Amino acid sequence: MSDQAISYLRENKERYAKEALISVLRTSGYSEEDIVASARVVYGVVPTVNAPQTSVVSDFLIGFIVPLLFLIFLPFLTVVLDIFFIVYFWKRRRYIPYGVFTRWVFMVLFAGSILRYMTPRFL
Repeated sequence: MSDQAISYLRENKERYAKEALISVLRTSGYSEEDIVASARVVYGVVPTVNAPQTSVVSDFLIGFIVPLLFLIFLPFLTVVLDIFFIVYFWKRRRYIPYGVFTRWVFMVLFAGSILRYMTPRFL
């Protein structure tokens, strides 16, 4: 247990998420035993030792592309899959729903530009 790690966690636990603080301790070179013991003192729980780190870009692309593949093969399931992605991943991996929202914005803009191009001009 490291006194410096405990004081760092106590000073910053109100401003930052527990996972972010633990990630900083890992990159600072503290051992897993020190991190677990310090987190137990400050938070009262043991953090996941080897929590998988997900990339923001990969989560965003998952939300953007995966439902789009269903649009090609099963168009009626796309809306259901979009709702599932938004509801299920909203608190777990926030950037997947952001990718879904961004794809819908692009689809609306694309449809609007096609409709604008196809409407006859009367000038």
